[in-house]
Amino acid sequence: MPKAKLNPILEQVRGKVGDLVFKRYGDETVISRAPDTEGREWTEAQLAHREQFRQAALYGKMVLADPATRTIYEEAAEAKGKPVFSLTVADFFHLPSVDEIDLSEYAGKVGDEIGIRAHDDF
Repeated sequence: MPKAKLNPILEQVRGKVGDLVFKRYGDETVISRAPDTEGREWTEAQLAHREQFRQAALYGKMVLADPATRTIYEEAAEAKGKPVFSLTVADFFHLPSVDEIDLSEYAGKVGDEIGIRAHDDF
């Protein structure tokens, strides 16, 4: 892939500008053409997947709006060498797993304890 040194102003540009898309990967800015989706008929599966990504992006924005949670994700992102927002989106798609549910102390009354052991990849 050819490389060129960008004007410092262009290095800060992100998103779509005209027919070009500016993306950041680590310390590099990548420029590509915007995809042509005009007239495309989306399948039900594609629409569902797009909705999942919309929800993941909302989750990422919610996480980054909370200073305490944001700090945790920032530290993990720095350790992994990934952008913080992409780490939040990836975490959205990796749900926690419930390993065990302990009902031995539960008798159906308010205040009875239910023990749950779960783990998460984050």
